[in-house]
Amino acid sequence: MLPGRQWWTRLILLPKSVFSQTISIDSDRFVCISIAPVFAYLPQYDMLGVSAGILPGLDNCVLVFRNDKSRKLVHLWEKEQLEFGKDKDDQHTLSRVINKMANFRAGVLDQSWQMRYIPANG
Repeated sequence: MLPGRQWWTRLILLPKSVFSQTISIDSDRFVCISIAPVFAYLPQYDMLGVSAGILPGLDNCVLVFRNDKSRKLVHLWEKEQLEFGKDKDDQHTLSRVINKMANFRAGVLDQSWQMRYIPANG
């Protein structure tokens, strides 16, 4: 793993999830309540994330995935990131891959998921 680039491990491990729904949360986030309610949105979307401030960009601090399209997205994201450079910011490549995928539905989570401390009301 590259120092300061823990997201690279995420690109390798997410497609290997044996679950039909997977949530990935950065290690600098604290979960203080059940995260189960977020999965209720997945029938409407292929992936959920928090806004990176530039639409349709998603910050990868919290990502929720379902189905094979999301696994395909992560594989394409990894490939794009290798071409762009492992030491570069991965949010730009995530945005590009989402835009390239036909019929891929990405949703945006409430901004409270962007916080390092996920509050009891969020």
